[in-house]
Amino acid sequence: MSQSPPKKGLNISNPSGAQILTWLAHIAGYRILPLKPEKIAGQIEPSAGKQLLQVTQDDWEDIHLAAQFSNGLAEFKPMEETCERLQRETGFELDGVVPFDTGLSVGRKAVLFRVGRRIILTFEATKPNEMKMNAWSHAKDPEKKWSLPYARYLDGRQVHSFFLDMWLGMREEIFREITKMVRQAEEQGDGIERFLITGHSMGGGISVLALIDIVEHLRQTFGTPSASPRPWCTDPQLTHLIRHVTFADFASAGTSYTAHLNDYYSLYNIPAWDFVHPHDFTTRLHLPFFRTRRGHRYVLPKEAVKGFEKEYAAGRHDMPGYLKSMEWMQANPRTLRSLYA
Repeated sequence: MSQSPPKKGLNISNPSGAQILTWLAHIAGYRILPLKPEKIAGQIEPSAGKQLLQVTQDDWEDIHLAAQFSNGLAEFKPMEETCERLQRETGFELDGVVPFDTGLSVGRKAVLFRVGRRIILTFEATKPNEMKMNAWSHAKDPEKKWSLPYARYLDGRQVHSFFLDMWLGMREEIFREITKMVRQAEEQGDGIERFLITGHSMGGGISVLALIDIVEHLRQTFGTPSASPRPWCTDPQLTHLIRHVTFADFASAGTSYTAHLNDYYSLYNIPAWDFVHPHDFTTRLHLPFFRTRRGHRYVLPKEAVKGFEKEYAAGRHDMPGYLKSMEWMQANPRTLRSLYA
């Protein structure tokens, strides 16, 4: 009996990461949307779509630094080797480094760095053995061998279950280390001038769920509501302090959460961007309940990606490609169109 030929375009013997995610989504019953990114613009809530922030030349130094640190973690090397590489490539001495484990048997998922008066919290991308976890958007009862999956919510807003668990598994330790790192910086100088929150792919998705918690921790510990507000962390200064920079973040929340996040950005005028290759496979792979992304997503112009296809690899998704594009954009700034404008 002859076997049916494989579907066109699927490499059964050596599947790519994009193909693995596609198969898993189909197995789980999710629909892969064959849409160009701009075709889903109308699905974002109006309040989110109005809060888009522009990229200025002054921002590119921070964006490039975020890309360097995200790229430094892209190969999942041991911490000592990663730090040596980052110091070599950035030219900065690392004054503090703290890795974090989620406690979910997936290994290191975030690293907190301090470079002088700058703190960079970098969330790592999907490791090869984590591919299937991108599809774990719903939770199951751990006490039952067989149970129906159910949606997870933050304040009534649907979010990605596994991404949320990863963030919650690190949150309290990250808060402790942020507080410790800030106080060390204050002892050696005038406090913090920039706090970068960054991540690529899965890491970007986790950062979306973490952003509000992190800013509120800074506010309650060092900012306007605290017992001893620092001048660099008061509410009017958050627009200068916080930067949220991600690269092709994997969708981690539904429309109501992304609208809420965009409103939060707007409340403190926090610059926030997600950059994406025009043919990044994640723009066409959406879980059905997370089809909208946060409004601050910019499609890179063809000129910024065409010379770096090797670095982007087959799925147009790899972090070395995004680093090259950020370097190109820093030298050749362009007006970027938003995915949801």
